[in-house]
Amino acid sequence: MQPRTQFAEVPGTGTGVAYQVLNGTGPDLVYSGGSFNHVDVFWEDPAMTHFLRRLNGFSRVIVFDRRGAGASDHLGREGVPTLDDWMADLQAVRRALDLERFALMASIDACAAAIRFAAEQPSSVSHLVLLNATARMLRAEGYPQGLEAEACRAIASAMGDSWGTEEAAAAFYPERAQDEAFLRWYAKYQRAVLRRSEAPAVIAAALAVDVRDQLASVHAPTLVLHRDGYIVPQEQAQYLHEHLPHSRLVHLPGSGTLIGASDVDDVADHVEQFLTGDSAGSVERVLATVLFTDIVSSTELVSAVGDLAWRNRQAEHDEVNRQHVERFGGRVVATTGDGVLGVFSSPAKAVRCAAALRSRHGAAGLAIRAGIHAGEVELQDGGGISGLTVHLAARVMAAAGPQEVWLSNTVVDLVTGSGLSFSDQGERHLKGVPAARRLFRLEG
Repeated sequence: MQPRTQFAEVPGTGTGVAYQVLNGTGPDLVYSGGSFNHVDVFWEDPAMTHFLRRLNGFSRVIVFDRRGAGASDHLGREGVPTLDDWMADLQAVRRALDLERFALMASIDACAAAIRFAAEQPSSVSHLVLLNATARMLRAEGYPQGLEAEACRAIASAMGDSWGTEEAAAAFYPERAQDEAFLRWYAKYQRAVLRRSEAPAVIAAALAVDVRDQLASVHAPTLVLHRDGYIVPQEQAQYLHEHLPHSRLVHLPGSGTLIGASDVDDVADHVEQFLTGDSAGSVERVLATVLFTDIVSSTELVSAVGDLAWRNRQAEHDEVNRQHVERFGGRVVATTGDGVLGVFSSPAKAVRCAAALRSRHGAAGLAIRAGIHAGEVELQDGGGISGLTVHLAARVMAAAGPQEVWLSNTVVDLVTGSGLSFSDQGERHLKGVPAARRLFRLEG
């Protein structure tokens, strides 16, 4: 089903940016097609729908339309959106979802803004994926890869004059020029994305972009995907690859982007391999119950007892956690400094372990909180685990108070008949999780 379309307000503008969240597993992946995106209408295209579902298999996908295009509000002023506008739109979505660090994927004219964002916000972007990108279309001194100004004007004029027609659709996707149903739909898509009167100026602005001076400042690993039949010459993709410090260039067949393409699985495979290190289908997933614990007010405790005493106490705390997790049939995945991440095959044993840890640490004068959730996790090399289940368990723990063990309704359902007692805490909105979740507190 198509996700719900929401709006993030850009401060000081009174305009909203349309975005959708696909609640997959794995890291956050933000995608924008720039001026040629429509978060509602592209769900009518089987190729784009399949591509987003593929991405959603290894990431939590966030898609958005920049202001002035697609489902987002118009600018509220004259002129073509700037890179500053695009970055403000991304920041608005980021604030709405409380995103901290995420992978950023862009296509066509959104690529320039994504490059600039990654250069100016290096701590925020874990990976950068660029499809059909260029640092500059126009030729310039020291940049023979660029096109002559007259050629760029001709491209803008031709695309603008035919915008929203079957002729424009055939120009974008010559490999589907005989597919009349697709051409009619893509013409409709163009009309939904941009008004016909707006298209020439937007296209001209996209062709005039120049972010060459930003490339050296992009420190995120970057995947450059380039369709060799697209209007951006291959030499410009090669220039990007050579001037982005940590980039990989992959050439793809065809001339379009993602909508209507026949090779979206191939594109998704490249993105998955790049973001996760795994090719499609190679990630092993198992059902598990995940437990997180945390010492309440640990910073205040460090200040009260001093660094040396705290290190000794922390070492004892970690050993107690290890012993209890193993005694209840679980495995310690990681210690977090103030707590433990454990994984269990039995939900009831995970709950009983949390209760035992609460008692043991409480008797030693340490108040802890614990959170438990069950679901599929991805097994990583080295014994680690990842996925939405891990993320949710951490958020459930964050909702608990001192000396409390909180659980998701999934865990409560699984331990029915175990003799454990819970009190319903109602639906809660957890940080980074769009849908509210019903949580319970362990009693007794």
